[in-house]
Amino acid sequence: MPDEETYQRLLLQAGELAAARGTVGAGTVQRHLRVGFATAARLLEDLQAAGAVSGRDEHGVRQFLGTPCPDDESEDTASWAPGEGNA
Repeated sequence: MPDEETYQRLLLQAGELAAARGTVGAGTVQRHLRVGFATAARLLEDLQAAGAVSGRDEHGVRQFLGTPCPDDESEDTASWAPGEGNA
Protein backbone atom coordinates (compact mmCIF):
# COMPACT_ATOMS: atom_id res chain seq x y z
CA MET A 1 0.00 0.00 0.00
CA PRO A 2 1.38 3.45 -0.88
CA ASP A 3 2.13 5.97 1.86
CA GLU A 4 -0.51 8.65 2.56
CA GLU A 5 1.11 11.37 0.42
CA THR A 6 1.49 9.02 -2.54
CA TYR A 7 -2.06 7.74 -2.08
CA GLN A 8 -3.48 11.28 -2.12
CA ARG A 9 -1.56 12.01 -5.34
CA LEU A 10 -2.92 8.79 -6.88
CA LEU A 11 -6.44 9.70 -5.74
CA LEU A 12 -6.21 13.04 -7.55
CA GLN A 13 -4.85 11.32 -10.66
CA ALA A 14 -7.66 8.74 -10.56
CA GLY A 15 -10.20 11.58 -10.32
CA GLU A 16 -8.59 13.35 -13.25
CA LEU A 17 -8.67 10.11 -15.25
CA ALA A 18 -12.37 9.64 -14.47
CA ALA A 19 -13.08 13.26 -15.43
CA ALA A 20 -11.20 12.94 -18.71
CA ARG A 21 -12.81 9.64 -19.71
CA GLY A 22 -16.32 10.07 -18.30
CA THR A 23 -16.34 6.44 -17.20
CA VAL A 24 -13.69 4.43 -15.40
CA GLY A 25 -13.15 0.97 -13.96
CA ALA A 26 -10.51 -0.53 -11.69
CA GLY A 27 -8.67 -2.07 -14.65
CA THR A 28 -8.39 1.31 -16.34
CA VAL A 29 -7.07 2.96 -13.19
CA GLN A 30 -4.66 0.06 -12.69
CA ARG A 31 -3.21 0.40 -16.18
CA HIS A 32 -3.04 4.19 -16.33
CA LEU A 33 -1.63 4.75 -12.84
CA ARG A 34 0.47 1.56 -12.78
CA VAL A 35 -0.87 0.35 -9.45
CA GLY A 36 -2.17 -3.00 -8.27
CA PHE A 37 -5.80 -3.95 -8.74
CA ALA A 38 -6.58 -3.68 -5.00
CA THR A 39 -5.17 -0.14 -4.86
CA ALA A 40 -7.10 0.84 -8.00
CA ALA A 41 -10.33 -0.53 -6.50
CA ARG A 42 -9.72 1.33 -3.23
CA LEU A 43 -9.08 4.57 -5.11
CA LEU A 44 -12.42 4.19 -6.90
CA GLU A 45 -14.21 3.37 -3.65
CA ASP A 46 -12.78 6.54 -2.10
CA LEU A 47 -13.81 8.56 -5.16
CA GLN A 48 -17.31 7.10 -4.83
CA ALA A 49 -17.42 8.03 -1.14
CA ALA A 50 -16.44 11.59 -2.11
CA GLY A 51 -19.23 11.75 -4.69
CA ALA A 52 -16.88 11.96 -7.67
CA VAL A 53 -17.90 8.66 -9.31
CA SER A 54 -20.97 6.45 -9.22
CA GLY A 55 -21.19 2.93 -7.91
CA ARG A 56 -20.17 0.10 -10.22
CA ASP A 57 -22.54 -0.98 -12.93
CA GLU A 58 -22.94 -4.63 -13.97
CA HIS A 59 -19.63 -4.41 -15.85
CA GLY A 60 -17.67 -2.79 -13.00
CA VAL A 61 -17.67 0.61 -14.71
CA ARG A 62 -18.31 3.84 -12.84
CA GLN A 63 -19.64 7.13 -14.23
CA PHE A 64 -17.87 10.39 -13.43
CA LEU A 65 -20.15 12.57 -11.29
CA GLY A 66 -17.76 15.29 -10.18
CA THR A 67 -17.55 18.75 -11.54
CA PRO A 68 -14.47 20.26 -13.15
CA CYS A 69 -12.64 23.00 -11.25
CA PRO A 70 -11.42 26.15 -12.93
CA ASP A 71 -7.86 25.85 -14.15
CA ASP A 72 -5.42 26.75 -11.43
CA GLU A 73 -1.67 26.90 -11.72
CA SER A 74 -1.24 25.48 -8.23
CA GLU A 75 -0.23 21.83 -8.16
CA ASP A 76 -2.10 21.44 -4.87
CA THR A 77 -5.53 21.58 -6.52
CA ALA A 78 -7.24 18.97 -8.61
CA SER A 79 -8.79 19.61 -12.00
CA TRP A 80 -12.05 18.11 -10.72
CA ALA A 81 -14.20 18.38 -7.66
CA PRO A 82 -16.82 16.04 -6.23
CA GLY A 83 -20.28 16.87 -7.48
CA GLU A 84 -23.79 16.34 -6.25
CA GLY A 85 -24.12 13.01 -8.01
CA ASN A 86 -26.26 13.42 -11.10
CA ALA A 87 -26.60 9.83 -12.26
